[in-house]
Amino acid sequence: MDMREPGAWYPLARAMRREVHLHVGPTNSGKTYSAIQQLKAADSGVYCSPLRLLAWEVAEGLNNRDGVPCNMITGQEKKPVDGARHVACTVEMADIRRMVDVAVVDEAHLMGDPERGYAFTRAILGIPAKELHLCGDPAMVPLVQKVIEEVGDKLTVHRYTRLQPLKVLDTPLRSIKNVKSGDCLVAFSRKAVHQLKRDVVRQAGLRACVIYGSLPPEARARQAELFNDRATTGYDVLIASDAIGMGLNLSIRRVVFTTMRKFDGEQMRLLEPPEVKQIAGRAGRFGQGFGEGGTTTMVAEQLPILRHAVAAPVVDLTRCSVAPTLEHVECYLEAVPGATLVEALTALCRDASLPPHYFMATCDGMLAAAKLVERLPLSVEDHWMFAVAPANVEDGGEGAKALWTFADAFARRGRVGVRIIKRPPARAPETQGELNVLEQAHAAYDLYLWLSMRHPAAFPEMELAQALRQTCAAAIELGLQ
Repeated sequence: MDMREPGAWYPLARAMRREVHLHVGPTNSGKTYSAIQQLKAADSGVYCSPLRLLAWEVAEGLNNRDGVPCNMITGQEKKPVDGARHVACTVEMADIRRMVDVAVVDEAHLMGDPERGYAFTRAILGIPAKELHLCGDPAMVPLVQKVIEEVGDKLTVHRYTRLQPLKVLDTPLRSIKNVKSGDCLVAFSRKAVHQLKRDVVRQAGLRACVIYGSLPPEARARQAELFNDRATTGYDVLIASDAIGMGLNLSIRRVVFTTMRKFDGEQMRLLEPPEVKQIAGRAGRFGQGFGEGGTTTMVAEQLPILRHAVAAPVVDLTRCSVAPTLEHVECYLEAVPGATLVEALTALCRDASLPPHYFMATCDGMLAAAKLVERLPLSVEDHWMFAVAPANVEDGGEGAKALWTFADAFARRGRVGVRIIKRPPARAPETQGELNVLEQAHAAYDLYLWLSMRHPAAFPEMELAQALRQTCAAAIELGLQ
């Protein structure tokens, strides 16, 4: 229960005195570009991304443009390259047992996120790199200074300014009929995104791409390509959720907020200034052919809210997130004979002692998954694997059904085929319901691949799962087009 020294969890990193470089600035300021230049020049390195798409993008760039062999590793796939000493990975897959010359952690301010922040904190504290480059929002500077000072590493802060100005426009859009080529309309639900797409087609006579959180990465990448290459594809407008706020390179002329409120899982609330800046900052991206970025709202009443958010001062992060590890759970179970994984997680998440500038990650999803499979005859390690698997089980929907199906088959037979999941029709969806079925099937195949990466003997049909996932993604892309 004593978690008052998170830095001590990573002895290999603590055996070094790392040089930590903190690159901070607004969106479109070149901070990540500068860090990746150091990565390219190093003999060995790792790039840690918040998104699979970004890991893929960096690996592709290093391999094909820069001539630096680079492996790619995400929770669902590995793409090895002969002779590679560089890795591009999602942050959860960062290897804290492999020493490298340079490591880059992108969007490192997410260390303060209650859901995924623990993975960024782990990377910041635990990667054994001679040089560690952290890229993100200036809000994290005081917190990173404190954390790095505690573990005895050397810190240098590099500050950046935006490469092109971001202007809050004087007039709202007012009507969908006023949408122009290069615009991005922002909404905060999947339903609203698809409704806006229909409205743009009907009222403005323009073709629209869409990007939102539950869209498969392959489909997101294709939609971004169609929008960026407007002159060739004929797709004029992008409709997006806040999924565009992280990293995607998009050729946006103007970001239009159709609302300044979003549902956060509990209630409708105003967007926070950092959220607004992250999304609005995608307008006028440097090198995409626009002199400056513009942002506005749909209605005049919300323009003052947008102006206030864009002009708001930086509010410093004060705490970063940690989460229990399997080692913590095993120590608890040894100390409390007869306890279950659910009881161990509940106690650790509720009662563990932490330093004042750390907080426990939201464990609701982990606990829900652990409870779902609690009665299955599995080892602690296998219970843990299913508890931390990337499946949305809290609502009891298709994510919970897929996780239970895989876990139950694993407990009964020890070997699980991917065809245990019902295969959706391999054709373009014609209704929202059919699109939803394809997205859920894609998520189930993703889950199988994640399990296969960790237990290949029990989940052996990785190639078939990849093919089925790609079929789903292709059908979704066709439906969106």
